[in-house]
Amino acid sequence: MLADTTANDLSEYATTHQQVQDLIHDHPLIIFSKSYCPHSKNAKALLDRFTLIQPYKVVEVDQRPDAALVKQALTEISDRGTFPNIFLNGTSLGGMSELQQLNDSGKLEEQLKAARQLKI
Repeated sequence: MLADTTANDLSEYATTHQQVQDLIHDHPLIIFSKSYCPHSKNAKALLDRFTLIQPYKVVEVDQRPDAALVKQALTEISDRGTFPNIFLNGTSLGGMSELQQLNDSGKLEEQLKAARQLKI
């Protein structure tokens, strides 16, 4: 954060950061997305091919008033500042490119099974 950041700004960031961590913790499979992003749309379409035990959670970051803070929190949590940002059981899978690589190698299905998210 910048040197001229106010205590209120820090408080807002801390609150948003905690909300993002809570979302990641509370949802076994979660996608932080931007509603207009083609990569985000493709990631959701890829995951829609699987029969999941429970639907994945989508957070459309661009539709939140604290979008910049959410992006900052995600960057800090996952070292990734782009969208989509996909988490499975609290671990970042990456974005669409990484998701596609996992799928192409068969590892995505394995990880979903191991996480008990995939109906067998």
